[in-house]
Amino acid sequence: MEQPYLVFDCGYQGHNAYHQIHSVALIYFEPNQKPVYYKANIDMPEDYPWENYKPNPRPILEVYEEMREYWQKAKYYVCLKSATHKTTIIRSFEFNKLPIPDGIFFDLFNLAQKRLPELKTHSRESLVSHFDLFIIGDEDEEMNEALLSVEILNKLLVLNSPSTIPELAELLQKKKEENTRNFIQGSLPDADLDGIVYDKIDIIHGKKCLVTGNFEKYKDRAVLENLLITKGAIKGGLSKNLDYLIVGSGAGPSKINTAKELIASGAKLKIISEENLYEYLN
Repeated sequence: MEQPYLVFDCGYQGHNAYHQIHSVALIYFEPNQKPVYYKANIDMPEDYPWENYKPNPRPILEVYEEMREYWQKAKYYVCLKSATHKTTIIRSFEFNKLPIPDGIFFDLFNLAQKRLPELKTHSRESLVSHFDLFIIGDEDEEMNEALLSVEILNKLLVLNSPSTIPELAELLQKKKEENTRNFIQGSLPDADLDGIVYDKIDIIHGKKCLVTGNFEKYKDRAVLENLLITKGAIKGGLSKNLDYLIVGSGAGPSKINTAKELIASGAKLKIISEENLYEYLN
């Protein structure tokens, strides 16, 4: 059975300005209902570059109140590329102290890489050209790009099975769990992994995290811990209140085994591999 989902696009200024989104567009789909189209431009700081200024901007809290229903009702969120669009929307919500969307994000870029490996690139422009889609124009850029993402999604889904979003979500989750299991099993061969919950990091702000083991990109683990703290994480110990146990190579299996016991007793603890950590940080 199909579940509600939305396709979104957002505009922001600069690679270090994720919280400064200047516009957002989404299309909300619910079974047996007409799609809902939403678009808004958002107030920007006084030093925002004039050439990128959007007309008729409104406060982000006002915009959020208008679109909150769709983010809460949707089970899945589809965007072109997680590294930009997903990161942008989540960090914007974090920065403005708004509730973080808790649905499942879909990345069309990664889906296209899997289903169209023959393409040299998988940018929006490449996919539009490959599927011979019509670009409406740039007067309402984010909405046009959201509409194109809808068309790209529909084209990609019919290329191979699974051909529905819920089925695809289940498959991707199983693959992610398998990859995480293989990583941890390779690093911690003595750990008992049965019953462990695997996941990725979507939200770090306000979450209790514990880092253990060695990390290829962070030889000094304290640097990684401080980086997570700057993103809003709270350093925690291995207890029922911990949200994420982030595991690098060479970590002791006792922590994994303790995590399993906590999960069995009802803790919502999740194991994050080094690979999934880098996916979030990127």
